[in-house]
Amino acid sequence: MSVLEMRRVSRAYGQGAAEVHALKEVSLRVDAGSMVAVMGPSGSGKSTLLTIAGSLEEPSSGEVLVCGEELSKLSGNARASLDELGLSDRAEHFPDQLSGGERQRASIARAVVGEHQLLLADEPSGALDSVNGEAVMRLIRAACKRGLAAVVVTHDAKLASWADRVMFLRDGRVTDQTAPPAGPESLLARGAGQ
Repeated sequence: MSVLEMRRVSRAYGQGAAEVHALKEVSLRVDAGSMVAVMGPSGSGKSTLLTIAGSLEEPSSGEVLVCGEELSKLSGNARASLDELGLSDRAEHFPDQLSGGERQRASIARAVVGEHQLLLADEPSGALDSVNGEAVMRLIRAACKRGLAAVVVTHDAKLASWADRVMFLRDGRVTDQTAPPAGPESLLARGAGQ
């Protein structure tokens, strides 16, 4: 079942000569139980894709459907997730008592528990070391196995290799979509060659 479907979505900012096209007819389908990693250089449209998918912004054209409904028309587990991210001893702390990395891991834990069907994550491991970054991806992968659909923006090819499919953006356009190859080096070469 398709949880997220973006159909020929475009997003432009400004007008006339100052108009910038952040996304140009991007189509994406994410089914329940799957993870799509989105990679591309800075300014390629990755964050715009997430803000539109999360209904924080309207597309200039195209459609976004969540669980088959057009987005424009839509008005004990937690402690196991904290354990996985090494935060169980910090569960009773307030956010300002946590480090930046601990706050980021707590946000991921909060996002994958409950009855959510879709997770949108922009650089979920950005402030984390490699061990905790892998723990975050392992947690997201486990949530997908329970039926969650996930879209994860990352610059890290090693973390993107956890996904079922990797989509490369450049200048607001999809340049490639592929199953992740055996190693992160292949992902980096593929993204750089576009």
